[in-house]
Amino acid sequence: GGATPQASIGEQLRLNGSSTSIFEGALYNAGGNTTWGGPIILESGDGQTGGTGLGVTIGANTATRLDITGQISASNDVVGLVKDGAGEVRLLSTSGNTYKGQTGINNGVLT
Repeated sequence: GGATPQASIGEQLRLNGSSTSIFEGALYNAGGNTTWGGPIILESGDGQTGGTGLGVTIGANTATRLDITGQISASNDVVGLVKDGAGEVRLLSTSGNTYKGQTGINNGVLT
C-alpha cells in the first residue's frame, strides 16, 4: 500500500471481452503498480459475471496493483465488470462509476 505508481495513463479506453488466459483481462496489469486515469467504457464481455457471460475482465498479476481513477461506464445496462488475477484492482473514481451491470470477483482483491 502507498507505493508510487510505476506508470500513469490518462487515455480513454473501450474494453471488450475477457482474455485469452484465465488470469489476464481486457485490461491487465502485468507488473508493478499502475494507475489508469482515463475514462473506461465497458462495451461487451464474456468474463462470466454471475454466470451471465457479460462481464468485461480487468486483472492484475500477483503482487501488483492497478488503480483505476477514471470513471467506468458501459455502453448498455447489461455489461458488468469481472476482476481476475491474484493482484489487486482498486476502483478510485472520484466522480463515481456509472456502469449498471453486475460486478464479480474470480480471483484476487477488488477494492
